[in-house]
Amino acid sequence: MNDAQRQEREIKRQKAIRAENAPLNSITARTVAKSTQRLILAKRITLEEASLQIGIDRSILDDLFEKNRLSAPSLNKIKAWASGRPFKAL
Repeated sequence: MNDAQRQEREIKRQKAIRAENAPLNSITARTVAKSTQRLILAKRITLEEASLQIGIDRSILDDLFEKNRLSAPSLNKIKAWASGRPFKAL
């Protein structure tokens, strides 16, 4: 096996390790946050219920919403629902 092939295999191996150990990337995180927001708006459920339905821990969802800077009204609604208050249309 020549050096170029060895290098190529090593690069692929390192990429696989990084992908396996990496947290959600920003595109995926934003997608999860927006999808969860749509789920909450459509079904009028709490953030806790949404986390159970999509199978992601609530603390992770909280971080995603904060890091992805959802619009203030949306974030306030999410926080209200997270505390268990019922949905109120604006």
